[in-house]
Amino acid sequence: STQEYRHIVRIVGNDIPGERKTLIGLTQIKGIGYNFATAILDSLKINLNSNYYIIKGILPSMIKNRSGCIIGISSVVAFTGNPGQANYTASKSAIISMYKSIALEVAQRNIRVNIISPGFIQTPMTDKLKNAQVDAILKKIPMNKLGSPRDVANIAAFLSSDEASYITGQTFHI
Repeated sequence: STQEYRHIVRIVGNDIPGERKTLIGLTQIKGIGYNFATAILDSLKINLNSNYYIIKGILPSMIKNRSGCIIGISSVVAFTGNPGQANYTASKSAIISMYKSIALEVAQRNIRVNIISPGFIQTPMTDKLKNAQVDAILKKIPMNKLGSPRDVANIAAFLSSDEASYITGQTFHI
């Protein structure tokens, strides 16, 4: 579309926590024995392609205005892996690579592109975990607590502010 989005200066993309399949995110927990080819294509189609098309739609206006900030949401499991989620972690890793490449491409046009990779955040999805699962997760977290949605919002607010005008192409683990 040639429509301009003059009012969009910043955009944050995200999965909807707790949902198995949404318009902008796909989380499937299935082992590698499952039809992996289908699962990986579904994950890439939803998680990666949606980010690509959103960026493709807004980037021309940002380039024209020589200003903008794009913040994507990935997941810490893109770095750590997660049993039963090879398709999901692969798609989240692909998002990180795409954002880093776009950041290099548009940095000289005063457009910043970064990624937030949340770990375990207190959401309806984590509320469904069994106590033993939460205890195992907490043992791996130095602060020994789940993060809050506010923690993610705070880093997004910082990254979209003028105080972060030098930061681009980075992934922030929360």
